[in-house]
Amino acid sequence: MKLKIYHWIIISFFLGIIAGLIFKANEKAVVVTYSENGKFYTQKFEVAKSFLIITRKGSELDTLHPKTKGEFLGAFQKHLANIVSVEIDGRKFTDIESVKGEESPIKFLSPIGSLFLRLLSFLAIPLVISSMIVGVASLGNIKTLSRIGFRTLLFYFVTTALAVIIGLIVVNIIEPGKKITAEAKSQIETIDQSQFEEKLQKKGKFDFVDFLVNIVPSNPFKAISNGEMLQIIFFAVFVGIGLTLLEPQKSQPIINFFDGISELFIKMVRFVLWFAPFGVFALIAVAVSEFGASILSTLGYYMFTVILGLAIQFFVVYSLLLIAFARTNPLNFFKGMREALIVAFTTSSSAATLPITFKCVEENLGVPNKIASFVLPLGATVNMNGTALYQCVAAVFIAQFYGLDLNFAQMSTILLTSIFSAVGTAPVPGVGIIILIMVLHSAGIPPQGIGLILGVDRILDMLRTIPNVTGDALVSVIVWKMEKNV
Repeated sequence: MKLKIYHWIIISFFLGIIAGLIFKANEKAVVVTYSENGKFYTQKFEVAKSFLIITRKGSELDTLHPKTKGEFLGAFQKHLANIVSVEIDGRKFTDIESVKGEESPIKFLSPIGSLFLRLLSFLAIPLVISSMIVGVASLGNIKTLSRIGFRTLLFYFVTTALAVIIGLIVVNIIEPGKKITAEAKSQIETIDQSQFEEKLQKKGKFDFVDFLVNIVPSNPFKAISNGEMLQIIFFAVFVGIGLTLLEPQKSQPIINFFDGISELFIKMVRFVLWFAPFGVFALIAVAVSEFGASILSTLGYYMFTVILGLAIQFFVVYSLLLIAFARTNPLNFFKGMREALIVAFTTSSSAATLPITFKCVEENLGVPNKIASFVLPLGATVNMNGTALYQCVAAVFIAQFYGLDLNFAQMSTILLTSIFSAVGTAPVPGVGIIILIMVLHSAGIPPQGIGLILGVDRILDMLRTIPNVTGDALVSVIVWKMEKNV
């Protein structure tokens, strides 16, 4: 039997897992970069028999005795500005530039995964602009656009609200933050938080007025070059509306031009898909190699809670909505989305997956381009079901970890902030952590708690992208079926 492209992607996915497990990063290795006599040196140590950190507090010295690699990395980063000297297995360093865990032995595969992501991102913005202009212009009039736009936003809000409610119910029933042992708490609290410190500095508060104002680009070409998806969508919709108001003989050549561009990039998506197995293999292999099994087991209850919530949203909520509003067999829907779901998982990016989502929705599910070209780009920016669910679970988990009993007002704040902060979230890997900081601030939960979950955020980021992408396709099918009955 001749294998299809999605078969090769699935095979590459599992081969990547196997490769990552075989070539695991050394969880016990510490790499130290230090200077001596004006020159920089790098040296690797296995898990040390003894760590010793001398810090200065004013005129006094303090001695720290980390017992594990995790404690050592965490303490080093926390006291970086005040470190006088560091001793590892009897070797003393007085001028250390950096200390980190050893990289994956298959890190050399990363450029292949990065190339795959770049190819998808390269296709996404031109495809969004051309297809959305054609889609809006093809709707014929403002009345039709308003009807489709209202239904699209309504279902995006409903699915996101349901996701957050499911997340709150699951996390309050399982209470993962209360199930961590004292020993595990000690291990988590000393995780290396160097990457967290940078993210915490980017914290901010969600300003709805500024959000609305910033949707309108001052320079559409700058928005395109910076990848500002909401501004790009506004520009494309505005151009499409303008084309509907022109006389047909003037507007049709422009519509035909963008239609040709859209078809061209759809063809290019098919070429990129042939590279997908290599990109998927590289992304998964490096990710699995760098995860580390210890932190996965330590945060098992938290991971289970998030995954359970995502599974309920994906299998139960989406299936019921498909049956109720689209009269569609959920199995046929999920089958048609196979390629997009695998790419979503491996890239952790709704935007990067968008070209593949277009292909699956139009060719496999039969949604017309004029519907898909409006609903999907908008959804990739404002519809983040999985991200919203993850944010509320993570916020409550961190509160439980610190022993905070959240009242109804705080729970309501988490619910509303998770819903609205997901709108306009950049559809790129890892941005959920930045948005989570706003959710924590709004409910009065210590934002430093994000450091607790960083160790497993990458795999959960991959998982939550699946319902993000699927939710976009779901709404496109529902809107299409409802339009057929108008």
